Amino acid sequence: MKIVYVNVYLVDRFYGGPEEGGWYYDAGRPFRGIPTAARKAERLRDKVWTVVDRWNGDRVSDISSVSSDGCYTVLIEDGPPAPFPEGPVHYE
Repeated sequence: MKIVYVNVYLVDRFYGGPEEGGWYYDAGRPFRGIPTAARKAERLRDKVWTVVDRWNGDRVSDISSVSSDGCYTVLIEDGPPAPFPEGPVHYE
């Protein structure tokens, strides 16, 4: 039985620098990871989304807004949640 993780992240947008008129990147901070059987992952993700939608409704969750509190998102991944991006971000 393959195990995957239903991971919840708090994602926000950050200013990367002034190159090319200014650039931004999204970064995620792990909130929770739930290990589950791969065959049950989509159903669990949908259940978690119902809670996450409520959390996002109670905050300024549009990450393109300067007053954003970030938004929660749910991903199915092969391992436990990890911050992203993994290292320093550079303009390319």
